[in-house]
Amino acid sequence: MFPSRLRAYAVVRCLIDLSLRSSEVVKLQLDDINWAGARFKLVGTKSRRTEALPLPSAAGAAIAAYLHEERPTTKNRAIFVGQPPTTNRFTTKLQ
Repeated sequence: MFPSRLRAYAVVRCLIDLSLRSSEVVKLQLDDINWAGARFKLVGTKSRRTEALPLPSAAGAAIAAYLHEERPTTKNRAIFVGQPPTTNRFTTKLQ
């Protein structure tokens, strides 16, 4: 099983629904989303402007599911944070 399927799905929704570049997705912060207004703030784009854009419901739902169910507890304000490493039973220790 993929260790973070909700994270992967939320990232893909951002890429497809929001037409974001991968570099823009990794820069998204928790404070960039206005849940009540269904908008998000895109900071530091290629044009070096801050833009307020609509947040489609599918992308918002995917991000919310990831935040509530999979995102590790951390002080990091980035929406998409790395997962702790998992043990791979197929790796071998070289001597």
